[in-house]
Amino acid sequence: MTEFLEQADSSPKPKRKPRYLRIAVYALLLVLGIAFARFAWLRITLEPTPRPEYWQAQIVALDPPPEGALTKDEAARLIADRPWESSPEVGPELTAALDTGAPRPVRADDAFEFGLAVLLRGLVQP
Repeated sequence: MTEFLEQADSSPKPKRKPRYLRIAVYALLLVLGIAFARFAWLRITLEPTPRPEYWQAQIVALDPPPEGALTKDEAARLIADRPWESSPEVGPELTAALDTGAPRPVRADDAFEFGLAVLLRGLVQP
């Protein structure tokens, strides 16, 4: 029986990989996981695929503009015209109010009073 025990002890043990190799593999997997997570984070949040035309089409499909709505180009053209500035087409009262250079609250009050007077004149005239 002792012979059997000696034989069992002398049997070759399976070779185990060195510990440093296992640690190196785990470290490599950890670095690759962190690199992939960083790539995914940057790709999804900070540098998304620019496709504004697609999303604009989706928004228009979900919420179509009402009938007679202005497009972006038409609105920009209307704003660029600036009809409220002094010109021969503007009445003398508005030109005088714009040229006074008064502070904004005073100009706002003058413009309101002018608009109210024009509105009342329009209501009084048949």
